[in-house]
Amino acid sequence: MRKIKGIIFMSSWNTDGGVTRHVTPVVNWLVENSYKIKVLTHYRETPHGFNLNVEDEEFVERCYTLQGKKFKNLPSLETKPIILALDEGYNVFVAEDLGMLPMQQLLEIFPKIKEKAKTVLINHDNVPKPRNSIFWKFEWDAIVNFLPEQVEFMKDHYPEEKIYLVEFPAYPKVTVKEDKDDLRIKLKLPKDKKIIILFGEYNFIDPFDVLKEYRKKYRDTFLVALVYTEKDKEEINRILKVKFNESYDEIRVEISSWKKRAEYVMASDLVILDKGKAKSGKGAVLSSTAFQIIGWGTPILARSNEYFRIFNGNLETYKDEEEMFTKIETLLNNDVKRSEVLKKQEEFWLSHHPEKVSLKLLRIFEKILAHE
Repeated sequence: MRKIKGIIFMSSWNTDGGVTRHVTPVVNWLVENSYKIKVLTHYRETPHGFNLNVEDEEFVERCYTLQGKKFKNLPSLETKPIILALDEGYNVFVAEDLGMLPMQQLLEIFPKIKEKAKTVLINHDNVPKPRNSIFWKFEWDAIVNFLPEQVEFMKDHYPEEKIYLVEFPAYPKVTVKEDKDDLRIKLKLPKDKKIIILFGEYNFIDPFDVLKEYRKKYRDTFLVALVYTEKDKEEINRILKVKFNESYDEIRVEISSWKKRAEYVMASDLVILDKGKAKSGKGAVLSSTAFQIIGWGTPILARSNEYFRIFNGNLETYKDEEEMFTKIETLLNNDVKRSEVLKKQEEFWLSHHPEKVSLKLLRIFEKILAHE
């Protein structure tokens, strides 16, 4: 039986997007537990998601363009890092979100990869690619999905014994030296207010009507929006001024590490995740943001739609504006209800702990290595 000698992950990395949010807690856990890991990712010039303002770890190498598209003088796929890793003994190759990788170039080198490593697809597609897509030409040793709907459409293309269901991972808890008040000082947030925070990948306009009315009733509320660019900030301010003659108390451009995001969450009293009134989600979808932040000790309130169905009641949701107002009011002012919500979030976090998910993936890798 061959053992895991090293794992190559070909994936988005150090961006603020769903694929990175899947691979990061897994890779970090594996590295911390002494597994030999190589992450091959896109050039910063062609990101999948928004580039985080962080330095790459020593195990990361940038070697391809998003979807293999031509970009200036960058090669669509630099194959040397793959070949070198295989020659060094890495014997598990994991592709995350194949459709965003340089599929044509990867398919050309795929036979060489299969000679030395077992191959695994972690599927991020929420609906199947067309039947004539190059996507289906890869012969994987295992296909990993995180939603049952993905498993169902994969059965039309691959043997059922190759298809697995493994939960989307949550992020680890973040240990900080500061308490809540000190975190607020560090982040230059008010200590004497109840802070509601929203994030850049969500809708800032649709929930604002309720937030504005809530703030009129409760003067102790402070609204913070974290966005990705100055352009986003200017546009949101412009729309809100026209529509409401008001804006958030503060809109900040924030694209630093996920650990900085954790500090913002822990310093706040409530996180609101609103995809917008018109966006309900199609196919196999989930909120990677909610998975990322659910273990960080602050209640989450989300608009009820397909993105949050997987949380099975462990996440507080609202169907309309009236319910949104009532639940904000409850979560910020009712300690008993707040404690109940946090307990449910903790239960969900424990069932999606990065160690639990990583161990399930390792068992799949070991299983396919055992079948020579």
